[in-house]
Amino acid sequence: MGKILYFNRQGERTLSCKDTVYFVNSSRLGVYSLADGLNSLKWSHIGASAVQKAVADMAAEKGDELFTESEQDVQRNLIEIVHRTLYNLAEKQGSPDDYASTMMTVFVSKKSGCMRWLHIGDGLILKEDVSGNLSVLSHPHNGVTRQFTYTTAHDQLDRYMRMGTKPLKGVRRLIMMTDGAAFPFYRNRKLTGWGKWLIGRGIESVLAELEKIGPADDYSMIDVFVNDREG
Repeated sequence: MGKILYFNRQGERTLSCKDTVYFVNSSRLGVYSLADGLNSLKWSHIGASAVQKAVADMAAEKGDELFTESEQDVQRNLIEIVHRTLYNLAEKQGSPDDYASTMMTVFVSKKSGCMRWLHIGDGLILKEDVSGNLSVLSHPHNGVTRQFTYTTAHDQLDRYMRMGTKPLKGVRRLIMMTDGAAFPFYRNRKLTGWGKWLIGRGIESVLAELEKIGPADDYSMIDVFVNDREG
């Protein structure tokens, strides 16, 4: 796979950064994950990291089957892994809810020529094509207001874990942003014109702008270069 760039930063009103980045990057399979732990929960970042690793381990074990099985079958497997991981943590201390986070994970296979993703809660998954056009693959999923979202600990993940599958052909970059990073550039389920321009310039430009703004929430981003040119 190609180059990976990322940042994760603590927000101005948080005690510690609860965003977690996890990736596996090999010639056969790429797994790229970004999770946003709840700042009100002491161990949410621990739960996020554990779930990210468990999901990546499953992807490595399945290999190409991950891309040939139906989305429904993959989703069922993922939900089982997520819940089992949280319950195993809770057996040692606390409850599964104490380890809850949002989660975005993209799986990429050059051999199968496609990508799959899972998305729980808020945050934003984008793709950039080889012509430089940015589009949203998966939108934030909030509750009644932006302050409410869904997490890995939800007991109805079959309703709230979203999945998608797309071909890799023509995709140059895959981008994931937590809500703290995406919020200034995203309105009414669309990237703003300024957001498209800034993200198109690259991750360094996004980070520089966010550091000027000083978001209250933690802010993180992963930028994966899949293809430098089409084909």
